[in-house]
Amino acid sequence: MVLGFSLLLMLNASPAHADASVSIPLISKGLPASDLVYIQNGVSKILNPIEAWDLSQSKGVDLSTLQPDTTSDLWKGTPRVSGTEFSQLSVAEQQALKAFWKKASDDGTAMDNSLPIDSDETVNYSNVLDGTAPGLFKFDILTEKPGESPIPLTLVMSKTLHSIFVNKEFLRKAGYQIEALKWLPRVTVKFPNEKAFCNFTTAQYFQTSGAADRWQVSPPTYIDGSAVPSCPTDAKGLEAIENTLALKVTFQDVAVMAPPPLIDTLAFGPSIVTDGNGNAQPLAPRIQRALSLVYEIGDVPESVNQIKWNAPRVINNVFTFVIPEDGNYACTSDDALWVLRILAPLDRDEYQDIVNRSFYPAEVGAQIVEGMISNRNYTLNKFNVPADDIPNKTLPKLTQQKWPGYASQFVFGDLESPLAHFQKFIIATVESNIITNLVARANQELPSLTIASQTSKHIAQMFTQAQTSGAPMQTTIKAWTAPLIDGGFDITRNVALGAYLGTNNQVQIADSFGVHLNVGLLIGTDYTPSFVQLQGLAQASASISLTHIKPIFSLSQATDTPLFDMYVPLFFTHLKTIFKAVGNLQPNANTTTPLDPNSVSTALTDELNLISKYLGVGESLIITDSITGVEQATASVGSPVPIGPVASGSAGFAQVVLSRVQIFRKSATQIQIFKDHGAENGITLSLVGNLWSSLPIIQMSGQNKKGDGRVRVFNIDITPDPVVNPNVYFYANGMVQLLKSGSTELLESKIHPSYRY
Repeated sequence: MVLGFSLLLMLNASPAHADASVSIPLISKGLPASDLVYIQNGVSKILNPIEAWDLSQSKGVDLSTLQPDTTSDLWKGTPRVSGTEFSQLSVAEQQALKAFWKKASDDGTAMDNSLPIDSDETVNYSNVLDGTAPGLFKFDILTEKPGESPIPLTLVMSKTLHSIFVNKEFLRKAGYQIEALKWLPRVTVKFPNEKAFCNFTTAQYFQTSGAADRWQVSPPTYIDGSAVPSCPTDAKGLEAIENTLALKVTFQDVAVMAPPPLIDTLAFGPSIVTDGNGNAQPLAPRIQRALSLVYEIGDVPESVNQIKWNAPRVINNVFTFVIPEDGNYACTSDDALWVLRILAPLDRDEYQDIVNRSFYPAEVGAQIVEGMISNRNYTLNKFNVPADDIPNKTLPKLTQQKWPGYASQFVFGDLESPLAHFQKFIIATVESNIITNLVARANQELPSLTIASQTSKHIAQMFTQAQTSGAPMQTTIKAWTAPLIDGGFDITRNVALGAYLGTNNQVQIADSFGVHLNVGLLIGTDYTPSFVQLQGLAQASASISLTHIKPIFSLSQATDTPLFDMYVPLFFTHLKTIFKAVGNLQPNANTTTPLDPNSVSTALTDELNLISKYLGVGESLIITDSITGVEQATASVGSPVPIGPVASGSAGFAQVVLSRVQIFRKSATQIQIFKDHGAENGITLSLVGNLWSSLPIIQMSGQNKKGDGRVRVFNIDITPDPVVNPNVYFYANGMVQLLKSGSTELLESKIHPSYRY
């Protein structure tokens, strides 16, 4: 494998964010899905990926036209439309499609309404469910109806609850089987005691990142109607609660579902399969891969002001977008075309129906419809799927932030163009150029021995020797050598748009600090004929750079980031100190008085909270080491006559070794480590013949390069609770070693990394 490909793979192995970054090539490539059904001579067969690939290559079968297996519990199929425009379908086909959409929606709504609870009922709290996705808070309850046995159910809270309903309804129209999920405008929950309620409130805050009063219709009260004191905010205070009286709270804007199975509903996101290290494995079935496009068109944020119109981008013929549903979709262009042909016939009435069944306020719902239609038009156009564009309507901008009866705040935070405040970008660029020029000028002042300076020095020495000795010139060719050494340091700040060093943000600041050193040996010859020149060179270069990449949401932040942050080594030093302090909290055999678990958890939380000062969510720290070796010989022979022909040639060997570590803060409690390594060896040959010095007759060159590279990926859990995360101390010590030396040896002693080649 050529190293150019290896290094490109390493530099583009972007870490997975809390959101999912999805890239779909617009041309057919990649391993086919595992559930494709091929019908030949009336016989159906489910192809494995290799069989599907061979079929596409040998018989030219368009894999995008193959339906996935309909015996799955996830997808039951839709009427075939073969990608033609809806308006060109026959009346019978149009009626069949509309009947399918209506039945899928009506059957789903009937299933939702069958859940044994209605709005304004009272239920009993049971427990909080662990392991839910960020932003999603689920807890179990028991129904309370006179004369009936309690039924276990699960309530769901989220700031983007209605976006989940959009996913649910959109997936149903596409033929997916989505479990029952019902909206409850209001529900009263009874808690057995104050401690249970306070623990519930703490978990609610951390899972939803939203204030409790978003969902609380009124403050909690004891069963007798008296007020409940405010909950303590520290672990010791929560532990000290002794009140055993029952209390109740009325919540608004929640959803109810049956107790979740092992695999959650697709309305919450894809069914993620992970390896032993928690890495999301590529999805194999088409019905799961294609979810990425459904989630993309239906991607609705909490605020309508933050709808990303035409959010995906096409870079190097690859359709790239980010969606909230984390997963490794592995979606190919064939999978994308298949699902887009299913979605293409959906008209404005169907999008309006999806939003109506998602229980938005009417004014908000109207904005959502336009956002979905815009993304639908854009996506179909980029994939060249035949479909009629649905014209967008112009609607007045909404300004009302709080909506009665809703926990979600549907209007806030205008989505500012990342290219706004362009003048700040110009200022930041000027600052960066000034710093780069100052550093370059400083490097020029450093002592160095270069090819030019050593050659000039040697010629001057020979001239001086000839003048002082008066001896005749020698006629025997003599070789001479001179050492080479130069180096310097690099400080840069770049305001980068799009993908940069393995990251993929709309706008980001990249600060780098590095040093480089070059040593070598120059071999020259004296007393050769004037028309002959011989020279040899052997040199090695080494460099190390530390980079801090921080996503920004407006170019105005380009000048707000302190220039002192360009000294990136401080970030590594501070983080190493924090993780070392965490590792020192680990109890050991010599501990005579173990710390109280609550005290340990509090101390861990205090230390790990400091990480955000130096590595926020979405930010990266990158260590890049490179060593380059070059051995080269050059020779040229000309005619003794000044206007005669000249021939020159060179031969050389080159070696490159590149190591790169990326520390990416995926979420508040997870860090991903990408350890890249690549190596290359190569040989180059060249020959040039000129009739005169400037009239080339022949020019030949060739090179042969071989190399390889791989990426190791580690997932580090920094949840500050040794009970939930017993490896927190080990991870901390592994991070200390990584930040100190760039080594993942300690991490590999316990974590088997996943590999990307």
